[in-house]
Amino acid sequence: MKFNEQLIKEKRTIEATKKEYLGVNGKFVLISKNLGEEIIHQGSDNNYIKYDNFWDKEKEYETIDENTPISSLGFYFYGLNYSCNIEIYFLESEKLTKVIYNGQKVYEEVNGELFAYYPSNEWENQIEDLYKIAKEKDKLIKGKEKEKQKQVFEERKKGVLERLRNVWGV
Repeated sequence: MKFNEQLIKEKRTIEATKKEYLGVNGKFVLISKNLGEEIIHQGSDNNYIKYDNFWDKEKEYETIDENTPISSLGFYFYGLNYSCNIEIYFLESEKLTKVIYNGQKVYEEVNGELFAYYPSNEWENQIEDLYKIAKEKDKLIKGKEKEKQKQVFEERKKGVLERLRNVWGV
């Protein structure tokens, strides 16, 4: 029996799309953003340290002061706080999403293209549970942002009315 890897990749891509895993609006990204931690980069772009060469002892790293630029690289979720051994990496600049379950890579996507997907109810059920929690947290965050925007609008409105009263006596 001859295996066609391209056919398998297409089937897995369709399956991942149906389960809403693909893309920056997928379940993995929502979980990592709302339940995970932000990956921060401090310093200039030419001194970017990737996790695969972090222990390179011969490389000199720049020192950091209060004027050093800080940027967000993406998000990282580690599931032990939620009683599951799942890690989710999302790097925004590379649009890389990687899921590791019990030390094994089970999902990898770069720029919307699927490179690895090992479907299993064992880890996918845990993802669904985490997604429900992340979605609730996302609703709370969006509700707070909406309230803040409403408050800013009201303050600006008061400022405009006050200026009209002071300048034009309206």
